[in-house]
Amino acid sequence: MALRQGNRVPPARPDRVRRRARSAGHRGSGHPVRQGSRRRRGVRDVDDLFTLSAEQLAEASGSAKRGDKLAAQIQQAKSLPLGRILCAPGIVGTGRSMYRRIAARFGSMEAIRRADAAALREVDGIGAEKAPVIVQQLADQAQVIDRLVAAGVTMAPSEVSGTAQGPLNGKVVVVTGRMTGRLDGVGRSDMTTLIQKAGGRAGSSVSASTDYLVAAAGAGGKPSTKAARAQQLGVQVLSPDEFADMVTDYIS
Repeated sequence: MALRQGNRVPPARPDRVRRRARSAGHRGSGHPVRQGSRRRRGVRDVDDLFTLSAEQLAEASGSAKRGDKLAAQIQQAKSLPLGRILCAPGIVGTGRSMYRRIAARFGSMEAIRRADAAALREVDGIGAEKAPVIVQQLADQAQVIDRLVAAGVTMAPSEVSGTAQGPLNGKVVVVTGRMTGRLDGVGRSDMTTLIQKAGGRAGSSVSASTDYLVAAAGAGGKPSTKAARAQQLGVQVLSPDEFADMVTDYIS
């Protein structure tokens, strides 16, 4: 994601505030805050959302009741896990799974901010080109992050921490394709949660550091690109049912 104007949100584009507010977790706050920002031009960065008073929220939403609801949502957002908070200022131009991996790798915002490009490359999915860009984006967002901390945002660790005694403890697992058998209908985000509950870490691409690839058989029995890559690297390929047997105690 290219950062513009130091990630300042121009008053004429309050829709960006709405998107970042939703990314940070207060999904109901977009429209009233958007209206209020047009009137008052008081919300320019995502951290401004955490400093709005009850009176400002009531004025922006049109009623004290809606203002109180917004205030509760914003207060709740202060305790979101670090992987979700990283979404708010747009630090990295990737999806939530990448935010979670960064949060899981470093554990705190302070550690993330200290990380250099070499350290970031240890996160699955971050290569030589992306790592220095992330370092620069973090530096560009320093003031916004400082204000988030000052506003009381906790920057708590990742949503789901691996279980030390889990069968996947210390293992990197990549999932590809549609799940079948016992895992039929389980989506990618739920697979990530399952991997983490069992002590592992979800990867996005097959590499030498990958321990398992979970992949259903392709059409006509032809292996997928990731399965072929796993075979080349000697990575163990598991069917959805084989993986389900491995983590059976963690399947809801």
